[in-house]
Amino acid sequence: MNKKNIIIGAIILLILSFFSIKSYLMIEEDQKKYKILREQQKSSKKDQEEPASKQKVFVYSSDYYDIEYPDGSMITKNEVTYHTFDFNNKTVTQNSELNGERFIITYPFKEMYEVKGLIATTHVLKVGTLGLKEIWWSPEVKNLGYDYDDGKRIACYGLKIKAD
Repeated sequence: MNKKNIIIGAIILLILSFFSIKSYLMIEEDQKKYKILREQQKSSKKDQEEPASKQKVFVYSSDYYDIEYPDGSMITKNEVTYHTFDFNNKTVTQNSELNGERFIITYPFKEMYEVKGLIATTHVLKVGTLGLKEIWWSPEVKNLGYDYDDGKRIACYGLKIKAD
């Protein structure tokens, strides 16, 4: 073989290598784009499926409540209280009457767990701010409560869910 043929062969190999590497990179880039597109489609599909379930805002009312103190004493108040559970924003808003005036407190919550009992399942939200440890409710027995850091508990009864 002469020198000219070796140079032509090397050039052809170089060109083939260039196009092979370029094809490999294009395929890899297409795979990345495909993966991103699939993730976007999954996310879009999830968003389309969630609107009904994303309406996770529930408003309960209770007819009366007990204020239970750590020493065992208790005061019963016959006042309507509203409890708005907003699972989208992870808050619970308590709208109560106290000494003839309405007050509204919004508690952010961190996590939720359930305690299954013999009669009902109690849903518990861990709060840990504004002096409140937990908020719990048992729809089956129609009660709901606020447990405070100082040992006090407000237990609300006659729980009804507000229909839209």
